[in-house]
Amino acid sequence: MNDTTSLDRLHDLVEPAPVSWWPLAPGWYVLIAAGVTVVGIVGWQVWLRWQANAYRRQAFQSVQNASNAAEIAEIIRRTALSFSARSQIASLTGESWVDWIEKTLPKSMSASMPNSAKRLLAGSIYAAPVDSSQLADLRRFAQTWVLYHQPVVTRNAGKPC
Repeated sequence: MNDTTSLDRLHDLVEPAPVSWWPLAPGWYVLIAAGVTVVGIVGWQVWLRWQANAYRRQAFQSVQNASNAAEIAEIIRRTALSFSARSQIASLTGESWVDWIEKTLPKSMSASMPNSAKRLLAGSIYAAPVDSSQLADLRRFAQTWVLYHQPVVTRNAGKPC
């Protein structure tokens, strides 16, 4: 018999060592860098939006703590001044003020301003004492307006005053 074909000379197969996770392949480094970049950009956007809406959070808290209708009207005016030009807001009184407030609400919410709030904001805040139901309506509307108002776009929006 030929010795070269003998089964005595066969050995077990040697398996290679398992592939290590580290060091990573270059593609993983690219993927990790892209992921970190995306998370950073999204985080930055969230931070900027949170900072930009700080006046809304402060106004909402002030409306909750307001004790009378005149304070709520003042908070609405200060909030409006924080996102619109003083020259646009300062001259508005009465019905023109109420109309401007309604314009800043989204279209789906513009019909949500109660008549009692309209009358109070148009100028009767200082005329007679306000009962608790009118104050509750005004407070509810003011909180809604503070949370959902949107700037009114004018033709001179990009030009300095």
